[in-house]
Amino acid sequence: MNLPHPWILNTLFSFFSAKGIYIVIWLGIFLYIVIFEEKRNKTFIIYFFASFIIAFLSVAMIKNITSRPRPFAANFQPIPINYPTDYSFPSGHATISFASATLLSVFDKKRKKYFYLIAVLIAFSRVYLGYHYVSDVIVGSLLGWLVSSILLLKLKRKNKEIKTKM
Repeated sequence: MNLPHPWILNTLFSFFSAKGIYIVIWLGIFLYIVIFEEKRNKTFIIYFFASFIIAFLSVAMIKNITSRPRPFAANFQPIPINYPTDYSFPSGHATISFASATLLSVFDKKRKKYFYLIAVLIAFSRVYLGYHYVSDVIVGSLLGWLVSSILLLKLKRKNKEIKTKM
């Protein structure tokens, strides 16, 4: 995708796309909620980390099965410095971001729009910088949403079972 790359957008999207920074962003939001919003509910903490781990493992498994090369490698272009060397499909950044946004949105409804905005910025940054194809990001986003949605359904069922036993 040929998008204009002014320095301000390069800086912004490089920040969101930096290796590991997206995890720091989501853990920072999680810690803020746990510390300042009094979401010390063990279920919230367990489900947040479960969604993170399941999303990460799902991406690793799918990447190794599909073995899709990244855009630069597929086009036989010289690979830039700090360019990811693993496979492209699906986007791990998008998967973990949407898994986090989906889960956090259920436990902190008033910030739902912000969680999804951050997830979209992180996901879009991967395409903008040429690290992923659009389909990598779309599938990664859907996978992240699906991981958290399934966990949340299990939580809902568990809560119904507890209420009926009381």
